[in-house]
Amino acid sequence: MYGNCFVVFGVSFNTHKEYIDYHNKIDLDNINEKEIIKKANILFELNSSIEDKKRLLFYLAHFGTLEAYKILEKYCKNPDKELKEFSALALGECRMFLENELLDDEISLVSGGLGGTTNKIRILIVIFSLNEKDFTKKQKEIIKKEYQHICKIKHTDLENVEFEDHYASILILLPHDVALAEIVDEGIKKCNELGEFIFDCYYATNQEIPKKTEILEIIEKVKSGDHE
Repeated sequence: MYGNCFVVFGVSFNTHKEYIDYHNKIDLDNINEKEIIKKANILFELNSSIEDKKRLLFYLAHFGTLEAYKILEKYCKNPDKELKEFSALALGECRMFLENELLDDEISLVSGGLGGTTNKIRILIVIFSLNEKDFTKKQKEIIKKEYQHICKIKHTDLENVEFEDHYASILILLPHDVALAEIVDEGIKKCNELGEFIFDCYYATNQEIPKKTEILEIIEKVKSGDHE
């Protein structure tokens, strides 16, 4: 289960989807970190292709080392226009792996447009059933009750909860000083104590509300492990 969370703002759903799909295009098992690091200058060369840069960004993201992070951080300060969002996700994922090593914990990656208020950010959370079956009436009541309770404690506004097939969409206004994981993880934990019916990974975005077909595709990828 994810224990911590950070937000990558300004990343569209399509870029997030493209980044996830990239896991199926790139072989991460046979890459040499030292060789990739030596090629890092490609990112800063004007005549290098966007595709070559994208591949390099993706490799660097998965090393999760301080050296790789510094390279990504430098590039993200002045990225190619076409790679602004993609590189932001790469930097975020590299930070995730780096912090996993330091904290010995798992961190969820959240992309970030839905707006918010002065001190709160609007986030759409999607949680889904463990067995891909529709939530029962009782399970829906449990989900609503538990998230209402947690949001109240964390001074978070629960704006809406909707159920569609085997997933639930939860729209919240999250205070800037509250980690998203404090809401989502605790909610999943409390619900599962009453029946173990929610998958322990989730999808969250601050960018836009995805269509049902897009949500179902994200769920499939998350459950198959393509987000890792």
